[in-house]
Amino acid sequence: KFPDRKERFMKITAVAKLHVIHQKKPALLKQAKTWIKDEGDAKILAGAKYIKADYLITLDVRDFIWDPSVAKKSGISITTPGDFLENTVFGI
Repeated sequence: KFPDRKERFMKITAVAKLHVIHQKKPALLKQAKTWIKDEGDAKILAGAKYIKADYLITLDVRDFIWDPSVAKKSGISITTPGDFLENTVFGI
């Protein structure tokens, strides 16, 4: 989708800290369900909050991007892959 940004994307993902979360945090999930309508999306938000993510990068614009209250309530910067590559400053 972003051939002109592929090299930058590859550099960013090479240095990214990736997390696999197995531990459930019922209180955090319950809180996340108040931030977004979809229960599956609440799990994603809870996981991002749990690891203290700087960004949540998603193509699900309907649930995460079009409702700016989701980012505000969760305290997480939520963006699309294209906007992330275009607007972040990593010096890469």
